[in-house]
Amino acid sequence: MNRTDVGLRLAIIGVGRVGSALALALDKDVVETKAIIDSDSERLRIISNLVEASCYSTDIADLPVVDVIIIAIPDDGIASMVARLEKVFSHQKLAQFVFHTSGVLTSEVLMPLKKKQSVFIASLHPVQTFSGSIDDQRRFKHAYFDVEGDAEAMVQAEIITNLLGSQLIEIIPEQKPIFHLACTMASNYLNSLLFMVTNLMKHIDLSEKEALNILYPLLEATLQNIKQDGLEKALTGPVLRGDIGTVQKHLQILQNKFPHFKQAYLELGKILISNIKANTTSVEKNHIIIKKILTTNES
Repeated sequence: MNRTDVGLRLAIIGVGRVGSALALALDKDVVETKAIIDSDSERLRIISNLVEASCYSTDIADLPVVDVIIIAIPDDGIASMVARLEKVFSHQKLAQFVFHTSGVLTSEVLMPLKKKQSVFIASLHPVQTFSGSIDDQRRFKHAYFDVEGDAEAMVQAEIITNLLGSQLIEIIPEQKPIFHLACTMASNYLNSLLFMVTNLMKHIDLSEKEALNILYPLLEATLQNIKQDGLEKALTGPVLRGDIGTVQKHLQILQNKFPHFKQAYLELGKILISNIKANTTSVEKNHIIIKKILTTNES
């Protein structure tokens, strides 16, 4: 199949981490990328060497007629981008579908285009993390997108995600901020936890790289166990076993050497203790004691 046999004409606004990954992943025979728009001319230069498009521009007025526009820019700029698109659309309707990739904003931010130009709108957010590498395009495979918006736009979203090898989860607008909060904590806050862990390991003369190399097998096994058995069955460690002495020793070390990490240990420990079940009476009694220790040690 050649580029004359396309089934989808696409424009992408914004080629940061998400937009560039989408541009690369959708650079297929069945997709014709008509335009890539970005305010950064250097990013346009880079993407022009990687993705075949008819137009690369810093000016939104250069948008040609397409089927789909995907806005992949920071959340704070989406409303103003929609206002700019309104002006461009006032001369000619340039797309049938407009999506944005924000995790927290709903399709409501696109409503001016729907009201004035009768386009179908939706938010289409990848539940994935991107590093800015050229290999990010592969991260869509088997990943999920959360989607909400017009029914017609969600049908088009399914076509796009099928091309990416991704899956869709439909949510209602009111659920979106909570869903994004959960995804943020799962991804970004894992980094926070690992910042703490690698900082601890620096005190036994391990660099961040060395510490992470040691931890990777543990992290991978933990995630694999969670995937296979669920959160509770995958849990191991001193809190689960009811090892009072170990928990006390941890808190003593934190108090003496790492007081800035103590509260995180306490809060995470309380979450663990409230979500596990003891397998014996003696362990259950120890869990009660550990819960009290974690509560009374608060700053």
